[in-house]
Amino acid sequence: MTETTARVAIHPPEMNRHASKHSAELTLSQFIRRLGHPGKEAGSLNKFLDQMFVIREAEGEERIQTESFIHECFGRAYGADVTSFMPRLLELRTRRGELTAAFGVRCAADAPLFLETYLDAPIDEVLERKLGYRPSREKIVEIGNLAAIYPGAVRWLIVALTVRLYQEGYQWVVFTGTTELKNGFHRLGLRPIPLASASIEQLSIDQRAGWGSYYDTLPTVMAGSIGYGYHEIQSHCEFPKAGEISYKEVIL
Repeated sequence: MTETTARVAIHPPEMNRHASKHSAELTLSQFIRRLGHPGKEAGSLNKFLDQMFVIREAEGEERIQTESFIHECFGRAYGADVTSFMPRLLELRTRRGELTAAFGVRCAADAPLFLETYLDAPIDEVLERKLGYRPSREKIVEIGNLAAIYPGAVRWLIVALTVRLYQEGYQWVVFTGTTELKNGFHRLGLRPIPLASASIEQLSIDQRAGWGSYYDTLPTVMAGSIGYGYHEIQSHCEFPKAGEISYKEVIL
């Protein structure tokens, strides 16, 4: 998979577009607190998260480590060979500095999205058919390169990216999701809109190299309202207890 075949998008509209402007380290509980009252166990959740996790931009030497983490995870899961990565990578680390999960982002206004390969029209036109109006490409962000070492981390990533993208002014998130990723959204009470099936036959011959068995998972192109997701998480989210974590590598 090269950069031309792995376009996953973001920049913050109405804010500085450079990733270095978003590198302030935040604990996940700070993200959760901004959501209001996420569940009955908010107090214990905040204590657990403060002790365990930080989420931040992967830059410098840490970015190299994050790229290696994503490459190794996709290699183990699918026999895939990820050789390039998104302009911005965000990572989830334990307080001891252990890399737990990561994802990449890019804005639709910056370049054609890779998932548009699977669509019969640009993403803004496809969304217009579903919504009755056409969102600006500057308000659409694609996520990808998602990898995590245990299933519960998927939910923390979804919460964190939802809050961050909401704060950066985005309205729609789009992604090509495996069953594991879709389940992560569903467990948070979120229901992304299916847009199209993703098949390796839709790629050029050159683009097909490096994916391994990824397409055997029958991935689907999906879209979600960031504002809706933000308020749903705020109102209804229930989170796992620390003791429920089972360390198991999962790739999205």
